[in-house]
Amino acid sequence: IGAVGIGDPGNSAAKVELQHGEALHKVGIALERTISGVQAKILCIQDGRHYRPAVETGPAPLIAKYSSEDLPDMVSNEEVTLELCRILFGNAEVTVAKRGFVEGLERSALIIERFDRTGETREEKLRCEDFAQVIVHPPGRDLSGKYDAGYDAVARALSFSAAPLIDTQKVFERLAGFVLVGNVDCHLK
Repeated sequence: IGAVGIGDPGNSAAKVELQHGEALHKVGIALERTISGVQAKILCIQDGRHYRPAVETGPAPLIAKYSSEDLPDMVSNEEVTLELCRILFGNAEVTVAKRGFVEGLERSALIIERFDRTGETREEKLRCEDFAQVIVHPPGRDLSGKYDAGYDAVARALSFSAAPLIDTQKVFERLAGFVLVGNVDCHLK
């Protein structure tokens, strides 16, 4: 998902333990596996009909996303937006998502299948590049750069595609669909 991990090769640092705070944050820190972004989220797995946090190693085919106090409708908005996109683009073009609870956490989450994992156990990583990488447009330290590239840069990149007409049509359809559903978070990533 584009995250970079930094580890202490000597394992000299003591493991951080959060004494106070929300259970979601404690789970995220305990796993030592995080996902970047403004929204609170953790990696998880499905165990029968139940979801539980992923362990430090091994598969993590699902992401549980949570609303925050300052944006209480974030998960509901994402759930509705995904459903609208499914209507516009078809099931095969939109990741699977549903509401659920992760073991040990009281709040409901939007549980999303990771699109960047494949195989029967979803352990195999799918190589993905985003437009920020393709057009060599770093987002910058404050991440504001992920929103400030023009369509001309994306069009130039699409001209190098193995199937430029198909890919250009897909990008256009996505952008038109995002305008229809009000997706204001359509960035280069």
